[in-house]
Amino acid sequence: NLRVLTKGAAEKVLRLCTSKITPQGTITKMQPHEIEKADRDVIAKMAKEGLRTICLCYRDFNEADVPGWNEEREGEASAGGGLFPMEAEMTLLAITGIRDPVRDEVPTAVATCHKAGVNVRMVTGDNIETAKQIARQCKILTDDKGGIALLGKDFYKLVGGVICKKCRTETCACPADEAEKAQSKSNEPVREDVIGNPENFRKIMPHLQVLARSQPSDKYALVTGLKQEGK
Repeated sequence: NLRVLTKGAAEKVLRLCTSKITPQGTITKMQPHEIEKADRDVIAKMAKEGLRTICLCYRDFNEADVPGWNEEREGEASAGGGLFPMEAEMTLLAITGIRDPVRDEVPTAVATCHKAGVNVRMVTGDNIETAKQIARQCKILTDDKGGIALLGKDFYKLVGGVICKKCRTETCACPADEAEKAQSKSNEPVREDVIGNPENFRKIMPHLQVLARSQPSDKYALVTGLKQEGK
């Protein structure tokens, strides 16, 4: 037999599970309402306390029945999922919360930046509730002054993603740089990336202080927009 073990973002990995192992060592089925309750009562509660939540689960296979390791589940790769076909119908082992204390000097350093006119933002892969709690401890998130936190995917959608300035599409035939242009002997200009909805970007940026569950594409959109605005 072969055992596949998975760990990762708790709210995502939890939804790969259809059963759980009890403290007595027996395996019982998990109903959809139990999964939602675990998300609400365990994951969200720990995240609001500033804990980084990780879910651990497993699935047993006969070795001959394991799907290919080089495959990703259909529809997941484009969404940044990166899940394998065998990561389904898994058994929940545990949900853990890890505390990574903020260093004593961080709030003071952030305050010094603010005093100097430097706008400090947090861009992280953490759960949004965890990110908000840590950002408050660091004095980055100021809810009382209109500061906001967004999920990376929501930010990307609101600002229209990153598009080619000439073609106005996310993907196009323009060469990415001069080297690619020379190699392909293309007559197209080198691609210049811009934000798809600069008006929304301008509305969001004065208030955006935390970007959570961020993918590289979300970070690139943030930097592209700031450069576009001359920041």
